[in-house]
Amino acid sequence: MEYWPRIFVSLALLFAVRRARVADLPKIVESLAKALEASSILGWAVAACVLLFSLITIAFLLWWYHREFDRVAGQRDKLQEELMQQKVQRSTLP
Repeated sequence: MEYWPRIFVSLALLFAVRRARVADLPKIVESLAKALEASSILGWAVAACVLLFSLITIAFLLWWYHREFDRVAGQRDKLQEELMQQKVQRSTLP
């Protein structure tokens, strides 16, 4: 189903090229090249934005994971100290 727009555009392009005068063919090719170049630049810009936001998301999730890990470890140590009535050696991330 996703190929229908491409098929439609291709058929319209072939029909336009077939119906065009020979003098108009360079203009058609030039306009196609500009359109493809513009969509290529837009595609690269979108890809760069997706990559940037993915890296930001990964950095945030790593920070959040380490913060939560430290919080849970602190709670565990506090509960162990309360239950055992003595100091517990602290563990750290490798």
